[in-house]
Amino acid sequence: MAKTNFQIFNEENAPERTYNDSEYKEATQRLGGVMPGMALSRMHNKMYYQWSAMCKAIANLIVNHGHDCMDSDVAGITRYLDETITNAADTEVKKHRTKTPLDHPDGSVTTAKLADKSVTSAKLAVSAGELGAYTKAETDARLNTKAPLSHGHHIPTPEAANNTRFLRNDNSWAAVTPGNIGAYTKTETDERLASKAPLASPALTGTPTAPTAGRGTNSTQIATTAFVVQAITALINGAPGALDTLQELAKALGNDANFAATVTNALAGKVAKSGDTMTGRLTAPSVLVDDWFRALGDCGLLFEKYGGGWHMTDNEWIRAYNGKNIYTTGKIRCNAGFEGSLRGTADNANKLGDKSLQWMLEQIKAANTGIVASNLQQNGWIKFANGIILQWGSWGESVQEKSQWFTFPLAFPSRCFKAIVGTSLLQEHINADLGYQVIALERTRAKIMTQHFSTHILNVLGQIKAAPEFIAIGI
Repeated sequence: MAKTNFQIFNEENAPERTYNDSEYKEATQRLGGVMPGMALSRMHNKMYYQWSAMCKAIANLIVNHGHDCMDSDVAGITRYLDETITNAADTEVKKHRTKTPLDHPDGSVTTAKLADKSVTSAKLAVSAGELGAYTKAETDARLNTKAPLSHGHHIPTPEAANNTRFLRNDNSWAAVTPGNIGAYTKTETDERLASKAPLASPALTGTPTAPTAGRGTNSTQIATTAFVVQAITALINGAPGALDTLQELAKALGNDANFAATVTNALAGKVAKSGDTMTGRLTAPSVLVDDWFRALGDCGLLFEKYGGGWHMTDNEWIRAYNGKNIYTTGKIRCNAGFEGSLRGTADNANKLGDKSLQWMLEQIKAANTGIVASNLQQNGWIKFANGIILQWGSWGESVQEKSQWFTFPLAFPSRCFKAIVGTSLLQEHINADLGYQVIALERTRAKIMTQHFSTHILNVLGQIKAAPEFIAIGI
């Protein structure tokens, strides 16, 4: 008896150790592959169960056809599977050929007329078309269009020509006259021509008409009054009543015979919209630009009434013209610092900007430790003088076996170097073991993957609640 050593892996297929169909369909690692260090036992049990069940079914097929199926004999498995499929096909073909026509499994028969096993005279009748022949009616119709090869008809003896008469359709003879042959006599023809005008220089009377040529026609065709009105209408093109004659147009142009040259010369003294160079001064109530206000030389912006403004004489400084002071009710920001003398007044002697003298002393004291700013909260941060920023805190509850983005308390101006993540259990359970992997780091957030490693029943069902705790460093 043939045998096999193929068995089904995870044959019990218990739900507490194996994904069900819905879980397996939605599993992240089934869709994207297993991530290093993140093997999921329930998902893998489902995967191995499906694979081994398919292998077991193939092995049973080979064994049922009398061959051994052992995992050590891959070549034999291939050969026996080929033989099994081929033999099964041959067997079914032989069965198919031995079927009687009326018992054939697909209902086919050798004679289509007996498909329902009912014999009638109508079904047994054979038409001429089925035999490749014509019916009597078809044969008679075809013969009616032909003449016999041997017949008694003959052509009558021709008569001598007679130019004074002709034979009518009714076989009667008639004399040849203009009226009998449908022609005019010379007199009738002359009378009809007398009422017509000659082609050369005709003198027409009454109100003759002609087809109206289309607009723009330029040929020897006759121009009707309608064509002339149409052309004049197109020329004035709906001009108002005061400008629809040549005299009115001449007056409107100042009777200037060189109007085009006059306008061209006037336009030469104007500024083009696309850009131009002016030789004089431009005065306008306001100017709006959607690009830079550009100055080509050292001069820039001058408030003529007060004698002040802005200009540049080198590539480094923007200068106040005429040594004017700068005043604002807002703030002045300077990242690189100030140069020159720093002068205060009586009402700000103890302040720099909105910062008190005490605040400045504290900043100097903090400089000894390198700390320039901090936020000492549960989720807080510290800034150091060299630009390093250290952050800490705890994020909200995470979702197991899923990557999530978590936001830092403070955005790093440049980048985050490193984030160290720990586990904070929100409920206590034995055998509850969860961990986090850092997937990606950005200036404002970190992408974290939550993993579980325990076999505790609550953990398997995703009921253990946990949150990531972190320490991050960057600049």
